[in-house]
Amino acid sequence: MEQDFRRITIVSVTGLQSVADGALRAIVKSYGEMPGAKAMLLSPAKPDATPEWVRHVPIQPFGYMEYSLFILYVLNHFIETEFALIVQDDGWVLSGKNWRSEFLDYDIIGAPVHLARVIGPSGDMYHTGFQWEQFVGQPNTRVDVVYNGGFTLRSKKLLAAPRRLGLPVLIPPVSNIVGPVWKMQWNADVVLEDVHLCTVMRSELEQAGIRFAPLELARDFAVEQVGGKIHENLDFGGLFGQHSKYRRLISVDPHVVRYTVDRDRAAGIHGEDRILRLFESRGIGVEWPSGDGAG
Repeated sequence: MEQDFRRITIVSVTGLQSVADGALRAIVKSYGEMPGAKAMLLSPAKPDATPEWVRHVPIQPFGYMEYSLFILYVLNHFIETEFALIVQDDGWVLSGKNWRSEFLDYDIIGAPVHLARVIGPSGDMYHTGFQWEQFVGQPNTRVDVVYNGGFTLRSKKLLAAPRRLGLPVLIPPVSNIVGPVWKMQWNADVVLEDVHLCTVMRSELEQAGIRFAPLELARDFAVEQVGGKIHENLDFGGLFGQHSKYRRLISVDPHVVRYTVDRDRAAGIHGEDRILRLFESRGIGVEWPSGDGAG
């Protein structure tokens, strides 16, 4: 049965014009899998190849910190549909045939990542590397898993909530100053908008009626990193989308992904071989960094 995607806007936001072409490719690929959806790109300038059905909104150039603020407090202003699917050059729809109507029962759903906040008898701590899996289901323990923001389905209610509720962004001190050209760095993931939504702001959002998708459904929605128990029996062929800083969409027709790490590094990433097999089964081409050959 053909799905109806008219309630959704596929949107990508970038303050870096160098990324705009890749963001546009993610929109085009995702739109091809979601007939009837709206499409929107927010970037400093409109890429030359922008189709007429993609609405372009010009924005000022900005970096990642301002990107997080834009997503949390401003994106809602431009979304007219009930939901927005945020895509990026490293996050897009794999197969519209794997869409499930239950995704729209929640205000936010994305790929469960390696990071989660665990609140329980032992205290309040962030756990990385999927170490949070051991705490799921334990008595008197709350596990707030971060849902990846780069490929995320969000309701307009969720998009409006942080500003409407007056929820602040808590920025820790800068960890490093590197250069030249000089720039600031943070070692703490808490500065990222998806971490803020899913951990720092989560209790207040839930009190305001925001519904976070259950972990089991989020696992079927998309994949970023591959964990242990959570992905042990997952049918990767049934995934709706994917996101990873290691995989960037460089061509829509044909469908080609370029890795930002070489083959040896990719082979050392837990579960990445399953992603590569998925790409192969779907006829998705894989390119490696210059000098490493093509897959």
